[in-house]
Amino acid sequence: MATARMLSPGLSLSASWRHFQAAVGLALAAIAFGGVIYLIETFVLGCRHRFVENPSDVMMRGLGLAHFWIGWLFLFTSPSLRNRTAAGKLALLTILGAAMCVFSWSQGGMKNPFLLIAFYAYFMIHEIRDEANLFVACGDAPEEPGRDLFLRRLGTSVTIGLVTLFALVYMLHGRVQEKLETVVDEPGELLRFLTGGLIVACIAGGWATWSCVRRHGIVVRAYAPLLCIYAVIAGILVAGSLLGSVGFNLIVLIHVTAWFVFVRRRLADRPTPARNWRAWLRTTPAGFITLHVAAVAVVLILMALRVHLWERVGFISQLFATSSFHYWTIMHITMAFWRK
Repeated sequence: MATARMLSPGLSLSASWRHFQAAVGLALAAIAFGGVIYLIETFVLGCRHRFVENPSDVMMRGLGLAHFWIGWLFLFTSPSLRNRTAAGKLALLTILGAAMCVFSWSQGGMKNPFLLIAFYAYFMIHEIRDEANLFVACGDAPEEPGRDLFLRRLGTSVTIGLVTLFALVYMLHGRVQEKLETVVDEPGELLRFLTGGLIVACIAGGWATWSCVRRHGIVVRAYAPLLCIYAVIAGILVAGSLLGSVGFNLIVLIHVTAWFVFVRRRLADRPTPARNWRAWLRTTPAGFITLHVAAVAVVLILMALRVHLWERVGFISQLFATSSFHYWTIMHITMAFWRK
């Protein structure tokens, strides 16, 4: 946060930065709530098996699945989907997402280090692009020639940089050599090739972004709120990766809460009288919050039933397992390209 103040004295006036701070606060509050459930299950109820074994993981899946479900609800009820072209595009993206899930499953899923890094890259593309879109939607992006090109190149270079940081930390602390031996015969050479390729891609991305700045006379200081958001995400990813999955879990939570904060604020700024309860849920801040709280509650209850009643056995239980979350995420990200 101190870095943010150094970059821009007026950063506190930025709507995108304020929204991001609120999103981080909500994400941390969600993890704290998960911690409270963990303490109750452990010390009050004395449960032999807990559904909250890792508060950041459980709350990430809880809020993440609710986010996916509500996103799909809004998507499938969108008036824009009422023509054949739009419906056909969504159908193709759905098939593509399903094919990616099948491929991931057939290759070992997140137990395969290559697929794990690829999945992180896929999510970071989604997250970094969304942060840039929110920066523009909040009215903080300057109106200048070359802005959109700069944002695309900046987003690409930031995504490559974050994936490289994650890959390097993962290689140092994730027992990658041991895991790769189950996939390829000589992982050492492949790791060097992957590392070198990512570093070269970082250099190329940075050069392309800087070239855009010089060619179009971009005032980088005007993008301080977005740069600060990217810097915080990078810090969370690196620091959290040293603690296992905490970093990525927190970034997913921030992605979910950032969308929630932005839409709730937009609904509050543009009040619309609700004609019925469905419109109330979609077009009013109170209804929007109610919809999210209800969705998160349903997911957490099902996750609790998975452990305490179904004892992690059965199809429903598998849907809410940690190992299944990346399939939900792949479908969400792929289908979200419908609006791009």
